[in-house]
Amino acid sequence: MATRPTHQETPYDLPPHRALLTLDIRQYTRTRDASQANQRAALDTATAAAFADCGMLTEWLRPYGLQDTGDGFILILRAALLPRLIDPLIGRLDTCLRRYDNARPAHEPPLHVRAGVHIGPLTVDHRGEAINTVCRYVASDAAYDAMAVAIDCGAHIALIVSDEAHRLVVRGGRTELLGDQDFWPADARVAEKGFAAPGWLHVPGFVPTRSPSRDAPATPQTQTRTTDGAYAAAASQASGRGTTVHAQRSVVNNIEHLDGPGAVLGFAERGDD
Repeated sequence: MATRPTHQETPYDLPPHRALLTLDIRQYTRTRDASQANQRAALDTATAAAFADCGMLTEWLRPYGLQDTGDGFILILRAALLPRLIDPLIGRLDTCLRRYDNARPAHEPPLHVRAGVHIGPLTVDHRGEAINTVCRYVASDAAYDAMAVAIDCGAHIALIVSDEAHRLVVRGGRTELLGDQDFWPADARVAEKGFAAPGWLHVPGFVPTRSPSRDAPATPQTQTRTTDGAYAAAASQASGRGTTVHAQRSVVNNIEHLDGPGAVLGFAERGDD
């Protein structure tokens, strides 16, 4: 039997595609130093719990790459996980962030997060335009607009998805709970970086009132709240289920911070004082 010739890599070969998730805490630099540490610990804990609830705890603990950005991070994962980063992860993460908000001391600021999802080729040392692109998406005016919608409706996370990721996942029918109607198109722009690209926005609990078409883009004023849909029901179910895995835990502002291979994320509700 003939032996297949060994391929010798060249600098011109296309690197493997990776799924990218970036999270940025809203108004992080305006927060006091002590609160910054608490918010970042809460984000890490909530994200770990959401990943575990989506069956991706191993990927959270041992990703292909993790770049700390101070007010958040960029997570690099295998491309096959791209659908789960959009659905159900964002909905589960919103639930976990809401638990933190219910448990935080009154003097601590609320925790709201902008999320970006993209896919693209990256080298083994995690270099490539895809990293820059996902950062531009989450820093775009469109992402900030979606964050304003989230705050208005009581959500804690706003998602912007690149057109490529949206095509592969949402238009490709690879979502569990979400559909075309749960996203609205937007032009993502970062003027100082010369960045402009089509994107898709999503806020848990909201459905655009217009058709998801770039010919008739929805705006924050055209959003209506969903209270009895499948997504809201699934989020309610997730909030009562928790995540049953084992780890050492340390309490940070009434939340259980993950120190080991996962933990049940528990909160004590904040009283009126």
